[in-house]
Amino acid sequence: MPSGALSCPICYNDYDQGTHVPRVIQECGHTVCTMCLSILLMSQKSTAKCPLDNRKFSSLEKTIDAFPVNFTIHQLLDEKASRDLCTSHNDKLRLVCIDDRTEICDECVFNGGHKGHNVLPIKKLQHYAGQKKVELEGFLKDQDKCRQDIKEVVEEKRTNLLNVIKEKFQEIRWLINKKELELSFEVNSLFDIEYTTVCNSVGLSQEAVDDIKKRIQTLDGVSTPKDYFTALEKGLFQEIKKTEGDVISEQCQELNIKLNKITCQLHEKLILQGASITNVELSIGSLFRDLFQNSTEKAGASYQGYEEEILSRLNKVVKTEFEEGWFVVSTEKAAHRGSNRIKIGSSESESQEKIWLKLGARETMSECVQVLAKVWKTFKRVNSVKIELISNEITDQELLGVFAIVFGDTFRLQDVTVNLSDCRISDESIVPLFEHILPKMSGLKRLTINLNATNITNRSLVSFNTYMKPTTRVLEVFDIRLCDVKLADQSISQLFTRMDRVKKFTVDLGYTHITDESLFNLAAITLPSMKVLEEFKLGLANTNVTDDGVSQVLSEIRNTKSLLMYLPGTRISDKSLHFFADVTLPALPSLEVLEMRLGETRISDQSMIHLLNNNLKNLKKFRLKLQSTKVSDKTAEKLIYTAYPEMKNLEEFEIDISGTDISEEFALQFVRMKRRCSV
Repeated sequence: MPSGALSCPICYNDYDQGTHVPRVIQECGHTVCTMCLSILLMSQKSTAKCPLDNRKFSSLEKTIDAFPVNFTIHQLLDEKASRDLCTSHNDKLRLVCIDDRTEICDECVFNGGHKGHNVLPIKKLQHYAGQKKVELEGFLKDQDKCRQDIKEVVEEKRTNLLNVIKEKFQEIRWLINKKELELSFEVNSLFDIEYTTVCNSVGLSQEAVDDIKKRIQTLDGVSTPKDYFTALEKGLFQEIKKTEGDVISEQCQELNIKLNKITCQLHEKLILQGASITNVELSIGSLFRDLFQNSTEKAGASYQGYEEEILSRLNKVVKTEFEEGWFVVSTEKAAHRGSNRIKIGSSESESQEKIWLKLGARETMSECVQVLAKVWKTFKRVNSVKIELISNEITDQELLGVFAIVFGDTFRLQDVTVNLSDCRISDESIVPLFEHILPKMSGLKRLTINLNATNITNRSLVSFNTYMKPTTRVLEVFDIRLCDVKLADQSISQLFTRMDRVKKFTVDLGYTHITDESLFNLAAITLPSMKVLEEFKLGLANTNVTDDGVSQVLSEIRNTKSLLMYLPGTRISDKSLHFFADVTLPALPSLEVLEMRLGETRISDQSMIHLLNNNLKNLKKFRLKLQSTKVSDKTAEKLIYTAYPEMKNLEEFEIDISGTDISEEFALQFVRMKRRCSV
């Protein structure tokens, strides 16, 4: 549509010498074309209005000729017309020649110098330019999409490769750490044997030293003739054969030479073959075999004898026994010497499948880890492992050493328990456990991790959520304890992922900063995915959860046989108990075990009586903790005379009513009830 100073502001047609002559409205000074002014005069009577500024002007007895022509615009039109004429044919320039990049007239195309050239009408240039613009924008959009697709592919491959590199180097670090521990143990064992051999050869055995100490202790008590004669009869005054100093010096020199030779050869081997871990592993093994055979040739010892000596030493410093069906290996100082004790390295110990490691400081934790490195080699068929730390002084580095030994080559474990309660460990050891160790155990079915009162932070749970999702989806037993750990509520929610095959679920978050937000994630993500749930335990003692969060969780519990809710010191009230009675219990027709710890909450007789009015006939175990609540004799009466007699299958019953308003009379009734059940 034409616009600008050379076109009518009403109809937008270009001014010309015919029907669109530019005429001036004198009252306001605006210029319009003859056609528009004629229509304006015909539509108005005595007074007309300028359509541009609504200023009135007289139209009575006025004709078109009464409005003067705008000669300024006429002059501009003439100049434009002269510019728009072809210099060769004096015709209007309506076309452009694409080949010669110039404006031309019709005659130039048919008879002039532009015959046969590519031409376009001037009026359609804007249209063609618009089409090209849309085409280019579409092409650019396609290009951006392609670039984004390429970037996504590149980033995916980059991330995958970097993860592979990270995992492989992590495996290398595990292997190096493991080999370092094994090598340290081998060195310590070899040097201890050499020390014992030399001491025995010069009469300085531990037995001889102990005998002398006993003599000294006995002689210290000689004060009467009777004591003297008794000591004389025991041979305490006999001369002790002393080893000559030059003999000891000679033995020490030989030992020094032998140990220097071992050290030098070991350094040489490690330097020459240090680039290859496999070669180092092989060279270390052959090196020690050769060194030991050479160093014990005179004594007639063999490498087999060396292995037997190490196993003998191990059996002196570790305790083995059976407990709850597990083969327990403990490094506690007091070693058990029962008749049913299994020796490390025996065929019976090699066949054990369930190993329970109780690791504690005999002298130092480092030595304990070194002992473990050798002990673990003797087990061939392990599929279940418990790690329990007796010492809370263990460092992250030492714990990583334990993980490297126990989990380094055992990725087919089905049952893993790690108990680190009250230890001073941090993310430095737990993040690798979640990122690199547990996800590789493709056959893992049961996982129990106790991190109560440790120093882990949000970083560990972020790693759990990032790397453990494939593992949690195939677990059958999931048990994690995080009591008294300083974690943000947002990070706690990282625990709650899909767990499609879990039958037993336990999460203890007592004394943490958990709020209803994390419970919403448990109710929205984890619980709906657990279709085969049989046992559900949730610990929230002394947290800030309220009725809203607890009700969300209770609404999603279905078909479980065992339900344990630990809620003492929370902000729940009668609302939660009413919800449990009205919504949760009807969805649990097979419920056999019910334990509810509700101490120091705002529940009262109203909700407790409502709960006891529901069907609890099928319960086999019933535990109720009501200490320091507002319940009174009304609840006790309902339980004793109505609910309890209906529980025909009840095998265990336990109740805590300390700090409540229940009278002594009913308390005695509860005692009698407890006698009728095994508690």
